[in-house]
Amino acid sequence: MREYLLPGVLTAAAVAAALWLPRLALSVRAAFAVFFLAVLANGVALDVGPATVRVELLALALLVLAAVLDGRGTTPPPVRAGAVAMAGLAAWWAASFLSSVLVAPEPVRSLFMLLNLTAGVAAYFLVLRLAPHHAALVRTGTWILGAVSAVSLVLLVALPPETTPLVASSQGGGLPRVRGLALEPNLMGGLCAGWLAVMVHRRRQLSTRHLLLALPVVIALVLTNTRAAWVALAVVLAFWALTRHGRLLRSPPALMVYALGAGLLLARWGELRAEPGSLVWKIENLLNFEIGTGSYRVDTWRLALADLDAADAWLFGLGVNSYAQRHPVDITGVTEGYVGNLWIAWLYDSGVVGVLGFAVLLLALWARSADRLGALPVFVAVVLTSTSTNGFWMTFPWVFLALAGTPARPAVPVGGTGRVRPGELPRRDPAAADRVTVTAGAAPPEAPGVGPEAGGVGGARGEGGHP
Repeated sequence: MREYLLPGVLTAAAVAAALWLPRLALSVRAAFAVFFLAVLANGVALDVGPATVRVELLALALLVLAAVLDGRGTTPPPVRAGAVAMAGLAAWWAASFLSSVLVAPEPVRSLFMLLNLTAGVAAYFLVLRLAPHHAALVRTGTWILGAVSAVSLVLLVALPPETTPLVASSQGGGLPRVRGLALEPNLMGGLCAGWLAVMVHRRRQLSTRHLLLALPVVIALVLTNTRAAWVALAVVLAFWALTRHGRLLRSPPALMVYALGAGLLLARWGELRAEPGSLVWKIENLLNFEIGTGSYRVDTWRLALADLDAADAWLFGLGVNSYAQRHPVDITGVTEGYVGNLWIAWLYDSGVVGVLGFAVLLLALWARSADRLGALPVFVAVVLTSTSTNGFWMTFPWVFLALAGTPARPAVPVGGTGRVRPGELPRRDPAAADRVTVTAGAAPPEAPGVGPEAGGVGGARGEGGHP
């Protein structure tokens, strides 16, 4: 029953979306809501001929259509990633392509996975192009992830973990792990950590009720039992607390949540600490890679590096996602082989050339953000959570990076009348819209005589995962 529940619900949602396709295509926000829900459900895929296609890629096509229709009659905002970023992207992609064609045991399978990676990059540029809508998209995504996290927590308390697809049983016999709609708990942890970083980056464009939705997301992240996500959460919260906008973290409701969580944890500390794989056990063994899943990952990484050394393929790698082709069964003898760490996976797939190209790409995209300090937690959270389970096989890291790729500043009136919602462009005539351009790393221009200084409106404020 459990294995059919989530696909059935999502299939019903897909049918409803198809029936409402014309209306969804005319609204960027509605199309993004469908796309973001599919991004959260990254473990759901459809068989299309010999290939298996994730639903998030199908929803991406809907967002493309909405973006095209949204641009009719106006000048589309140009998107420029910069020469350095494009050089890094070209090096990474070329090394991945060459190794997949020349070295991979199953070139077609590797090229299909490269196509998935390319779709993720396309999602980055598409979301970046929607810069005038970013504030609305972040608010929409916050409602959706907050709702998914809250429902997951309710089901965690109300039902046995084996009866709901939103919760995974703990391998250590401790607390069940929140999985949400994701393929597995580690990816859910990466989703929560990355989105919380986006919320911090866009905090001036979120109301108090949006920020309160962060509480179920934080609790769900902790209960994914993913150490990399915990570290990313600590980085994000530390960044928020060190800014003047971190008052919510010190508010009475937040303090009550901290006290309740600490009390529940301490009440069962002695019971849980002896259970390998439990939340408390992982806290005490946060940096211990000699036992448990840490040991499993290190042994997998060593085997991957041994493959590279044996084939003398350090320069260009062994082909995209080809580790599973060479190791159809992992070191436990249970499931397909999988290199979870982002950097070791890219080294295996595309060699030193690909890893350096990808690193240059990320650094260049971050450097082009006008608010580099504000965007930093997003990039750090995405990279940290990809050290355990590589989220870049999915599209969500690229979406998060795109939302951090433009400055998060409150919008001000630039023409017309009426109140402007924080972070959104106001309604005005097409002639004025044609004069507004948005680039990656540049904010929409403000009209003379308006803005904060002139009294304008200010802002409201893996285990076992497989790509």
